Amino acid sequence: MVFRTSLLVDQKLSNIGLSMPYRLKRTCLETFVRAQQKLIFLNPEDRKSKVLAHQSMQHLLFHELGHIFVYKFVSRKLKKDTEFAALFGDLTKQYRRKLSKSRKHPDFISNYAQSHPEENFCEVFAVYCAHEGKIRKVYKHLKKQKKSAKVKKQAYWIHNFVKEIAN
Repeated sequence: MVFRTSLLVDQKLSNIGLSMPYRLKRTCLETFVRAQQKLIFLNPEDRKSKVLAHQSMQHLLFHELGHIFVYKFVSRKLKKDTEFAALFGDLTKQYRRKLSKSRKHPDFISNYAQSHPEENFCEVFAVYCAHEGKIRKVYKHLKKQKKSAKVKKQAYWIHNFVKEIAN
């Protein structure tokens, strides 16, 4: 199942114009990524998480690839940019997840997105990739989920940034 999912994910990334090599390892622990090494440790059970924007192995893999994307393409200067920080939050702040306080909020694509600005970015990135960069489909999904204009702007920012780096 994981192998088939990774093939589908690779195809969708290719359709967007992205190439992000990575290696997968199964784990019985929590899913995590070592972005510098492009190594994703996946626990297939995490796909059932109710705090993510979508419950699927594909979403989980896209989310973890979002961390690799941040490491590879989002410069420290960009992370400090006021417009970027206003949209996603300060990605440079120390990583401390606070899942207990998160509730459904229209300014976040998922509960998990509220735990840290980088998780926020990765959750939007995952939904964007799942819809193969087709911004109208992303907007339709966001409308169905009753998300605010801020989340729409986040998706649009990712859309423009991916188009810029893909060329």
